[in-house]
Amino acid sequence: MPRLFFLIAFTMLLAGCASVQKPTAIIKGADITGLTADGFTVGVNLDVTNPNDVVIPLSGARYSVRVANVKLFEGVASPSAAIPAKGSAPVTLPIVFNFKDLLQAKEAIYKSEGNLNYDLKGALEFDDGSPLAMLTAKVPLEYAGSVDLKELLKDPQILLKSEAARELAKKLMGSLFGF
Repeated sequence: MPRLFFLIAFTMLLAGCASVQKPTAIIKGADITGLTADGFTVGVNLDVTNPNDVVIPLSGARYSVRVANVKLFEGVASPSAAIPAKGSAPVTLPIVFNFKDLLQAKEAIYKSEGNLNYDLKGALEFDDGSPLAMLTAKVPLEYAGSVDLKELLKDPQILLKSEAARELAKKLMGSLFGF
């Protein structure tokens, strides 16, 4: 009798797993969320939707950012979000751009006249944390964004404190600052 109960419970468990659907993510855009002498942070805004009847925890995100085929950032974020059943929740992924790292792609930045065109690729990771791994899923992310670097480099405090920012500004806005 215990074997029969286990077999029935296991069959129900498998049937329940088959009905779990993968969440989706839509990238809504990106905003500058911070600026320091070292660089700046872009927050990529997502709307994550859960088509299931149960809450799904977002366990993490892995992503990388390239500028002109130069990998400038590789990140692992742990956004604390639980996507509600049959609902959605906003999630923001931070991208930290360091002025020194941007020098690796300075020729592409100069050619674009100060527009920092970047590509983000990665995935959101969902894991319910159960030992049976009832739900594990990766939702791919791709986004192409742009930041007006010339506008950020107009901040005199940044230029005073960052040699790398001064080097970028010198080529982009030389006549503006008398470089």
